[in-house]
Amino acid sequence: MNVTTNDITDANRLVNFALDVRTAPGANEEYAELLRRYRIDATLQESVDAACAGLHLYVIAVEDQGLLLAPESPSIFSLGTVAEFETGLTPERRMLTGLVLLCVAGVAYPSPADLERNAIVRVRVSQVERALRETAKVVAERHGEDEDDVPRAFAALGSVPTSTPGKKHNSKATSLGLIRNVLTRLVELGCARDVTGPSDDDPEFQLLDRFRHYVRERALAATNEALLATVTATITATTVENAATPQGDPQ
Repeated sequence: MNVTTNDITDANRLVNFALDVRTAPGANEEYAELLRRYRIDATLQESVDAACAGLHLYVIAVEDQGLLLAPESPSIFSLGTVAEFETGLTPERRMLTGLVLLCVAGVAYPSPADLERNAIVRVRVSQVERALRETAKVVAERHGEDEDDVPRAFAALGSVPTSTPGKKHNSKATSLGLIRNVLTRLVELGCARDVTGPSDDDPEFQLLDRFRHYVRERALAATNEALLATVTATITATTVENAATPQGDPQ
């Protein structure tokens, strides 16, 4: 297969578009055309793969939202640790941020089948916070006073208030503020969209395919299999329990 200079140029342009989370094919004709060609042109696909390999990246999906790339390790584009997801965090705050990421994933994709489904998924800050607290109870019952990272992380959560009177909703000193901060960071990374209404006190975010694919591919190393299983099992059990609870006698 003969690869021309134009193929290499187009491949690098497409990778550049894919890495710019502010750009979408629907708003950029060149990106849309390169993406259309990529779907059918084996030479362009090969050139893109080569360009990605040099950057320690690989293609995980081709969606209407664009070409989705995931980092290998090492990579300057890696989101492999919470420290890389957001810098300048204390050890305790890193643990809490990791828990929030897990709970966002668990709320959005409560079963493996959900990770394969291309569907619109929205989560609210309060919804994630409830999942976080409910999972903390389960972990405490299972692990007691264990000194492993998971129980320690949830124990640290116990010292964080849900909200604080007089504090802004986005204050990182509260769990609601921490969750909102994580979801806002996902927006900045092109993994979510803020769809909160102008008069809505409970922020709502739409999770994009980029985040779904990252969770599935475990580009976020915080998505530990055992802990994610605990989160999703807790969320599923709570949903079933709430559905089975009588809502009161009819009047």
